[in-house]
Amino acid sequence: MVIRGTEEVMEKVYEYAEKIIDLQLQKKELDKEIRSLKEEYKEEGIAVGLVSKILNKLKAKKKLTDGDILEEDILTEKIEANEKIQDMLASLNTK
Repeated sequence: MVIRGTEEVMEKVYEYAEKIIDLQLQKKELDKEIRSLKEEYKEEGIAVGLVSKILNKLKAKKKLTDGDILEEDILTEKIEANEKIQDMLASLNTK
């Protein structure tokens, strides 16, 4: 870690700090725009939370390799076929 450095090093530190703060300010503005957009569509009756959840799932799925998908499918089938686990899950879902 650089605590004391040459003017050149400190210039790089300041440059980095300015750039990261600028990006954080841009992100803050984008987050504000996203909240506004969600509110606008929510007022129109759109289930924005559900749509966002679906989009996040699709985005995560795009990151998976074919091997990951196959492994997940096989494991899901085996867990779904296990009666004890299914009974336990049913117990969790009862009110």
